Amino acid sequence: MDSSQLSRLPPEIRDQIYHTLFTSKYAVTLQSGHVQHPLTITCRQIRQETLAMYYALTRFNAHLDDGPATPLAKWLTTLGPKLTLILGEVNIWVSLWARDHKNIGMHMLNGTLYGEDRTQELLNRAAPDEDEYYILRPIGNWVFNRGWYLKDIILSLHSMGLGLSRICIKNSSPTVKLTSDFAIVRLTKANQGEIFKDEYTEVNSLAKQFGLTERARENLILQLAAGERTVTLQERHRKLILEFDEGDGTRLTSMRQVFTSESLADVDWAAMSGGIEDSHD
Repeated sequence: MDSSQLSRLPPEIRDQIYHTLFTSKYAVTLQSGHVQHPLTITCRQIRQETLAMYYALTRFNAHLDDGPATPLAKWLTTLGPKLTLILGEVNIWVSLWARDHKNIGMHMLNGTLYGEDRTQELLNRAAPDEDEYYILRPIGNWVFNRGWYLKDIILSLHSMGLGLSRICIKNSSPTVKLTSDFAIVRLTKANQGEIFKDEYTEVNSLAKQFGLTERARENLILQLAAGERTVTLQERHRKLILEFDEGDGTRLTSMRQVFTSESLADVDWAAMSGGIEDSHD
């Protein structure tokens, strides 16, 4: 690039050119080998100057036609934490057949992921009604019901020290309005005075996002500290099975649900690993 006319322009002018090239009303569909803009692979210098801007300005579409979000999760892992936090917008589309097991060739927008800067823009923006504003809330136990399609994405983010928070709308009433928008956030370290201030702080932060009760979080981390790598939490007829890495046990590698037919009277509540709180205020 040293001998090109583009290189002779001031960096500010080059940034304006890049911004114009990457700004489009059309989304990029995520598919292998067809994601990066040609300009970002021209040469090393241009790649360094354009890559972050490209991911920040581009709107991506991810179509989960056949079930799991594994391809999207792998793409996020490949990007790494820095570029994942830069992402402007990723729309997640799920086919009605995949969601409802009906052979209908239609797609539904199930959720949108935003990086740090776009999330901050939303939080600073006025909500639809005058007395409303946007806030972030843990995704809560909703993820174990209608939000299970996010499972692989959550695992991918957790491997990078990241997580998801839900963007909600708050007004003067005690309740919040849920949206299908999610913020990619850093898993926060424990604040001064919190119970867990060691290598399990990110696990505790993730458990809070899931809406796990304090009792459940305590039991989860105590079991991990004791060497357990598979932890089972139970709520009525649902068992949530969390598996962690075989090393220090600080990275969630798998989670699955098992539904039992046992009656509530048969559940040993005193021995339960913990519960799952409702995510609504």
